[in-house]
Amino acid sequence: MAFAKFWISLQREFIGNWGMVLISIFGLMFGLQRNPSWRWCIQSLQTMYPRKFENIGQLNVDGAASGNLGPAGGGGLLHNDQGLWLFGFFVNIGYATSLVDKLWALWQSLKLAWDFGFKHLEVESDLKLGISLISSVNPEHAHFNLIWKIRVLLNRD
Repeated sequence: MAFAKFWISLQREFIGNWGMVLISIFGLMFGLQRNPSWRWCIQSLQTMYPRKFENIGQLNVDGAASGNLGPAGGGGLLHNDQGLWLFGFFVNIGYATSLVDKLWALWQSLKLAWDFGFKHLEVESDLKLGISLISSVNPEHAHFNLIWKIRVLLNRD
């Protein structure tokens, strides 16, 4: 409960919009499995990385920007394979677009999960465009460096 209050206060202070805070919270808590975008991203990641292991961590990632180029933040939650909550985080990304904040949150989440010892993850995100960017290689894309960092983390052994 303390983490939830802390996370809400960070969201409120940074984003400045209670509507975005509530959408982000309810999206993480209740909408993950029912939202078609999330299911599409999960299926895409499983297609790209069809690894099935025991001891898989479940990573829920989201980001939010106030405007298409505005103050942005992101965060993530990691659960073990029994559903036990392990950690959560929030990061201030600065000014970014909605695509960049979600990519940044995914990259930070993957780094933290790796450092926490999880080598195999099931990732849930509403980042449909980002998943297609991660699955293809386009060195001329404006955010290629960030996309490449995510690909490197996903392919680590």
